[in-house]
Amino acid sequence: MLTEQIISFIAPHYCLGCDMTGPILCVNCLLKLPTVPSRCYSCQTMTTGFKTCKRCVRTLQQVMPATAYGGLSKKLVHKLKFERASEAAKAMAKLMAKNIPDEDWLIVPVPTASSRIRRRGYDQAQLIARHLSKIMANDTHSALVRLGQKRQVGETRKQRQLQIAGQFASSPRAATKIAGRNILLIDDVMTTGATLESAARAIKPLKPARICAAVFAAA
Repeated sequence: MLTEQIISFIAPHYCLGCDMTGPILCVNCLLKLPTVPSRCYSCQTMTTGFKTCKRCVRTLQQVMPATAYGGLSKKLVHKLKFERASEAAKAMAKLMAKNIPDEDWLIVPVPTASSRIRRRGYDQAQLIARHLSKIMANDTHSALVRLGQKRQVGETRKQRQLQIAGQFASSPRAATKIAGRNILLIDDVMTTGATLESAARAIKPLKPARICAAVFAAA
């Protein structure tokens, strides 16, 4: 990331939305990203405050996407994941923070596969979590470890659930941090919610008060 800071000084970013020199997505363009209707992440039934409906609630009680995946948001995610533009994580965190209730959260990033971390030089969910921690003045903790390293390729919710099942575990020192806390899982993009569900199941045995999630974009 030091390399990116040096590159940014020599050759500054241009806003993906308006080409203005400066942030990778300026404040004006960031605020123009479309909002997502409040609904259950699983069945898409309209709910209040992005809460999971009574029919679908199991481990995740609330999933809060900041925007829809497409257009500018898709370009920003691509910059973060495939062009090593780590500054994109800061822009994502700014928009996500506006959508998250002001509570005493313990922010927990959903870990990325190690092969992709080596390729990018960072874990994008962890970067977003760190920026959110600063913006919201909440602690962050790497309470999860990823056991499986395969990329999800299934198109249906059921296929993705089968692929991701059992791919997360709680870290050895997580129990004392998690118990009784409001957990906020963090990821960049949600497609079916299967990854978030698997991460939540790994956290649940540690007896948190509740488990919610926030993502930058919902596909």
